[in-house]
Order: sequence, then C-alpha cells, then structure tokens
Amino acid sequence: MTKTRRTTSHSLGLVQLRWAAKMAHAALRTENLICRPSQCVDCKTFACYTGPMLTLALATMLGHFQQDSDVYPFPGTESPSKRFVVRHLAGDANELFDQKTKRSVGKLVGFSGFEGENHGGMSAAYSAKETWVAVIQMGKWEPQNLAILNTSTGRQLGMLKRIQKDAAAYLNRVIRVKDSAKYVFDVPGAKWSGSQVSFAIAGEIPKAEEAPAVNLSITYTVTASKSGIALGKAKVALMKNGQVWRWKSAN
Repeated sequence: MTKTRRTTSHSLGLVQLRWAAKMAHAALRTENLICRPSQCVDCKTFACYTGPMLTLALATMLGHFQQDSDVYPFPGTESPSKRFVVRHLAGDANELFDQKTKRSVGKLVGFSGFEGENHGGMSAAYSAKETWVAVIQMGKWEPQNLAILNTSTGRQLGMLKRIQKDAAAYLNRVIRVKDSAKYVFDVPGAKWSGSQVSFAIAGEIPKAEEAPAVNLSITYTVTASKSGIALGKAKVALMKNGQVWRWKSAN
C-alpha cells in the first residue's frame, strides 16, 4: 500500500515563507541592497538575510503564521451541542467562541496563558439550554481564575474571590477550623441544575499534613440583570470525599 504524505497548514506556511524569502532575497540582491552574487550563500540557510527590508518582511510573515497556529480550542470546554468552546488566541488571550455563528461570544477577562501553563488547563460546565457556562482556569493549589458567562450576551462575572470568601466564612462560622485564613480552595467540580450552579470545593493548607482537608459544595442561583449577572445567596454544605464531582455539563 502506498502511503500518502499529509501536509499540515503549519508546514505549508513554512514552505510559503521560504519561497517568499527566496524571492525577496533575489530582488534585494539585484538592487545591491544586501550582498553581491559572488558573496551570496544558499538561501535555505538564511545566512545572508541581513537587509533591514527583508528582516521586516520575514518578521511580518512569520508573525502571521505564528498567530494562526496559536488559535486552538481547549480540550474539555466544548458544549454538549458542540456550539460553544473556549479558545486560546494569539497573545495569550482566551475567549468563548460560537462555532455556529463563527463569532466570539466574548474574551475571558483575567484568563490568559496556554494549555498546561503554570499547571493550568481549562474546564467548562454548561447549563441545560447552554444559556450559562462556568469556566475555570486551573492552577497548582487553587484556580487561576473562574467565571460565569452568559452565552447570549457575553456578560461575565468573576467567581473566584466570591467562592473563596464564602468557603472561608463557612470554615470560620460553622466548622471553626483552626488557621482557616491559611486555607486555599481548589474547585475540582461544577454542575448546573436549571439556573443554579454548584461548585465542589476542596480546601487545604498546602504542605501542612496536620491540617484537615475540607470538602464543600457551594450553590448559587444565577440570573441575568441589567448590570450583567446577579447571584443569589450562597448555600454551603459539607461533603464527604466520595461526594465530590468533576466539571460536567447538564444534559
């Protein structure tokens, strides 16, 4: 069986870049802008690309190809209908993208970096009608960012500080955990039930084996408002280890 060689868009871009560089080099050499024919080396080595005009042209083209390769979807962030997905953009920005309309729903404010950077990754949990989505950018001990978005308006509400505040208040008021101010709170799970979103919270003091780990669930009612997104009062409950869930979308 004859094997067919597959050519990716990245490799095609590199071929085009080399061809354009070679043509530009030939033109500049003709005008004596870089080197005389007797001094010129093979264009494939890029050894004689010292002319300022050529340098600018190559930088512009290379930046274009690099930007194209920097746009990609984050695994685990696509909605059940496959309409929405979180994408990484050139320049370390991230957005919620509508794959049906081919338009951005909105950039994720405060979310930056690529897949796996600083122990990070992206996860998303969508409501049943995909009106709402909770998005998390993970970190080593606690999330780097967490937000709720309205997929119709693109409005976004940061949730990380609110969750940390409500979890710490529960430790102080109900459980009365010692050194509660030292706790960090990871968010290993999120799920929707109608307009209510529930987060699974894992609290611990990093590298402190004597401090007890605490698992909580925090539930908020989410509604659209004139100013953006409104949250109801937090409902916090203690959970056992086996009750903790992962990030998942409603069916």
